[in-house]
Amino acid sequence: MDTGDIAWRKTLGVTDIFPAGLQDTGRPSTGGVILTAGGLTFVGGTDDFRFRAFATATGEKLWEIRLPSSIEATPVTYLGADRRQFVTVVSTGGSLTGSEVTNDEIIAFALPKR
Repeated sequence: MDTGDIAWRKTLGVTDIFPAGLQDTGRPSTGGVILTAGGLTFVGGTDDFRFRAFATATGEKLWEIRLPSSIEATPVTYLGADRRQFVTVVSTGGSLTGSEVTNDEIIAFALPKR
C-alpha cells in the first residue's frame, strides 16, 4: 500500500545534560499530540518538560516552552467566548516518566488572534 511521501519529520525531546549541539536526542513519549483546524500541531508528550507548537503544513517550530514538569496527557484546544483559541495542558510529572511529582497544574495558553 502506498502511504505517501514524508512532508516533514522532527525529533522531539531534549537532553539538557548533553553539550550544546548534541541535545536534540528524542525523549520517551508521555502524552499526545493535537492538531487544530487553524493549522497548528501541539506536542506535549515528551519527558523533557517542554510543550511545543508547530506549523502543521511545514513542520516549522513556532514556539517551545519549558514547564515545571512533564505533560502527562494529550493537550486540549478550544475556542473562547471572544473567538480566541486556547490550548490547555496538564503538567504534573510522575507516573509515566518515573520522575518526581514536582507540580500539579493545568495550564491554558491563549493563542494570538488570526
